[in-house]
Amino acid sequence: MSYYHNSRQSFLQQGIFLSPNSGHDSLVEGKQMSHETATPNSERVKKAYGQELDILFNISLKHRYLFIQNPKVGSTSLKYCLHTLALEGTPAPQKAPRHPRITESPLVKPYQLPLEMFETTLTSDDYLRFCFVRNPYSRILSCYLDKIAQRRQEAKIFYRQMGLNLEQDISFSTFIDLLHEHRAERGKWNRHWRPQSRILKPHIINYTLIGKFEQFEQDFERLNSYLDGVLPALVQRAPHKTQAQDRIAHFYTPALKQKVEEIYAKDFEGFGYQYNLTQTITKRPD
Repeated sequence: MSYYHNSRQSFLQQGIFLSPNSGHDSLVEGKQMSHETATPNSERVKKAYGQELDILFNISLKHRYLFIQNPKVGSTSLKYCLHTLALEGTPAPQKAPRHPRITESPLVKPYQLPLEMFETTLTSDDYLRFCFVRNPYSRILSCYLDKIAQRRQEAKIFYRQMGLNLEQDISFSTFIDLLHEHRAERGKWNRHWRPQSRILKPHIINYTLIGKFEQFEQDFERLNSYLDGVLPALVQRAPHKTQAQDRIAHFYTPALKQKVEEIYAKDFEGFGYQYNLTQTITKRPD
């Protein structure tokens, strides 16, 4: 019997858990997702992620999990929790980098593992593979409010790519128009506004759990139960909090709604989100 067998059987019934190598289709909130291969291999994953592999992948050999991070879904709070666990209960310093460099992370990165061991993290039933996702409407608005409106480094790069004057303010409407116009290039976009399906690649990563930002605390507790209750208390660390969900009505028009749906169609459909701006949500970190 595999290490996570008992927990997996109970959580599969709750709808957000994917069963690796189980012979069943993957499920996210009742949505079916297909995998191009039942057992993704390390070479294929390395090729698909390229230089981002060691940035996005976080591995614990002790607790047997692979966490693939996704921007603007509460990842800072979750990584702080996982780092604290990796440091065996010693709270990670509050002044530690919010986004540590690859060599600063207390979690294992793929480059540190022999190929066969990395393969095990991707395919073994003994490893929990998880990530979190967010409703595309609020995620892209949060990205705009944090990165573009605040003129952070990501915005400067975006301006240059789009041939914009760095002194020019761009509205949310203009931002979405530009993304929509260049949507054929979305696989190469900055991770903050790249489609989540292009970051998490569920067609080649056989996830055990895909949690949702809209029910973050609930799914965090399920994750903790899956790991036999070893996670420390969740500390909310949201340095770039934008309250995007509460501001949707102010920023969205029917035309913008349609463009966002066209840009992020695979995220809506693959991760079980409705084409509905008023979809019920709960409180969670931003």
